[in-house]
Amino acid sequence: MNTVEVLRQSAQMEVVYAECLTLPWILRALPSLMADGRSTSCIYFFDATLVARLLAAGLSVFGRVRFEKLHFEAMDVRDEEGLCIFIRLLYQDLALLRGIILEEHRAMFTALENSERLGEYLLKAPVCSYDFYGHRKYSDLWHVLMLVQVACWHARREGHSPRSQLVIFTRPFASALEAYSCKFGVDLRMMGRFQPFSPVLQNIFLRFSKFNVKFLKGILRDFCVRFSRCRGVDVVGGASGDEVRMMAEYYGQLNLERSGLVSDLFFLDDNGIRGKDVCLVFNGSQDPVDEQKSSEMCRHGVSAVALTPQSSLVSEDVVPVFRYVSETAVSYPEGLSPEWVEHAGQYARQRAYWGAFFRRYNLRMWYSWTKYDSGHIALADALSELGGISVMYQRAHEAGSAPQLAVGADLIFGFAPSGYQTELGSGSRFRYHVAVGYCGDGRFRHLRLQAQEVRDRLMRNGASHIVTYFDENTIIDGRWFHGHDVAGRNYSFWLEKLLADPQLGLIFKPKRPVNLRQRLGPVAALLKRAEKTGRCFVFEGGLLQGAFPPAVAALASDISVHEALSAGTAGLEAALAGGRTILMDLEGWPRSPLYRLGSEVVFKDWPAVWSACNDYFRDPGSRSGLGDWSSMISELDPFHDGRAAERMSIYLKDLLEGLRRGETPATVMDMAAERYGQRWGKDKVQRGPHK
Repeated sequence: MNTVEVLRQSAQMEVVYAECLTLPWILRALPSLMADGRSTSCIYFFDATLVARLLAAGLSVFGRVRFEKLHFEAMDVRDEEGLCIFIRLLYQDLALLRGIILEEHRAMFTALENSERLGEYLLKAPVCSYDFYGHRKYSDLWHVLMLVQVACWHARREGHSPRSQLVIFTRPFASALEAYSCKFGVDLRMMGRFQPFSPVLQNIFLRFSKFNVKFLKGILRDFCVRFSRCRGVDVVGGASGDEVRMMAEYYGQLNLERSGLVSDLFFLDDNGIRGKDVCLVFNGSQDPVDEQKSSEMCRHGVSAVALTPQSSLVSEDVVPVFRYVSETAVSYPEGLSPEWVEHAGQYARQRAYWGAFFRRYNLRMWYSWTKYDSGHIALADALSELGGISVMYQRAHEAGSAPQLAVGADLIFGFAPSGYQTELGSGSRFRYHVAVGYCGDGRFRHLRLQAQEVRDRLMRNGASHIVTYFDENTIIDGRWFHGHDVAGRNYSFWLEKLLADPQLGLIFKPKRPVNLRQRLGPVAALLKRAEKTGRCFVFEGGLLQGAFPPAVAALASDISVHEALSAGTAGLEAALAGGRTILMDLEGWPRSPLYRLGSEVVFKDWPAVWSACNDYFRDPGSRSGLGDWSSMISELDPFHDGRAAERMSIYLKDLLEGLRRGETPATVMDMAAERYGQRWGKDKVQRGPHK
């Protein structure tokens, strides 16, 4: 066969990737796929409905079209440079897609420049949402980017022709997605909108998949409220209060009376913001406010409001439930294309909701770390309209700029001045960036006694050297994020070392301990064996996330190991607490700034870590640089003094008192920035791009 004939056949060959096989798509596509002169080697699919899967199996046997489900793990999918695709999407490809969308709609964004923060909201909303679970991924743009890259990776691995087609459910911003796909040689096709099963059944499934008694009580209370509303009874409870206060959000960590544990109100300080200055907002049925939490808040003067009936199990006389009924129709600028209308409507509804909430409870300041979606931008805009100030604080280490990290708030508290450039690169719009240090460092001094108790316990049972392992959360479907199998393999490695070495002690500090043993599967039995030796300890506690901070485990051990370089917060905290800390780059992200810590801190495989730890245990002087962060620690936290929360609290107090005096937000923020710069250094306060 000559070269011309080979090229002609190669041009006719096409590999098709399908986001989800459905019966209607197969029936529509089959005649084309089996047409004369066309050769489709295979149709690979990611998901499939039951009926479509059965039909595909039959066609694979009797037809010339072969269907095959793709099996892969997110950690295995890498580009030609060896970079982890999942991490690359976050720090690179989403920015590329955002740039394409911005360029296609440049005129609209230019027209919205003077329209409060709507433009910021619209620019972030399409690219920040990604749902690992359920059918919502079929509307996310991020998921399409992942599918494109998996198709490219798979085609390279299998040696397929670079010409491939990806069939996905219809998404908004189709032209931007097509432009992105084209850059990687993938021809994007839409198969129509995803049609979930009955919305009623779907809603029931979502609600009762997390069924518990607390949730049932909330539903019953909500029914009673709706019944009373029908009879004309005023059900909006709670007094607004005379003095202006600030709002904070509950995310599962109260701990007002246990200073060493993680707390959503860690910033309370006698010299700064006090309990009486704060209104804590509850929004969720998994961990609602109950009598115990209510009593604890009462002892510290903290008031609370529940955003849904399911968020509270106490009387509305104690914790009012905010119920909002829109008084006006949703409005947004005219001339928006259909793909923007939904986002603009969400922005208008959220802005109206939060505006009513802030007015109701006389709140003029908001403090949070949840910047990963676009909702906070509408909230900040509503607060600005009322003459308030929105404050965002950095809670996690950030390995670089990313659209998902973009902030739309007045003030950002960051760990270090270098965070200013990260915010600008992410597209954040703020008035001031203030470096305060690592926000959890105030816990360290409270943890030493407990850490020593854990260490002594392990050593009494024979351990002479102790390793702490920090894990990240995992999900069932390891195709889209770290799967449970990853946790099983990593835990298994260390547990087998412990059972083979009677001198080794192990401490595990999982990010989400509540379901650790379930996530480990069969490896949970290995963990139980290890615990029986008395040389293995697991820090548990905390419903939504772990209540114990990484520092307590680091202080109890000789060496700490954090499994995820891309999410280095636990490692950073361990290093700031004074522990030797190793970072694992199992995914493949050498672009992380933390690689500058060197080969004695960043490792790529477990055997190398185990060898290094053994060398250190035998002769500490032979590996004196192992886990040593001293070369970068001041860059990551220029203070490193355990006073970050104190600095934030006093700064917040200055802002709140200025608002209480009736000063304009701009004046309040400018004066607070000036005072902070004079005390802690003018390089710690940087003016942002927002007016």
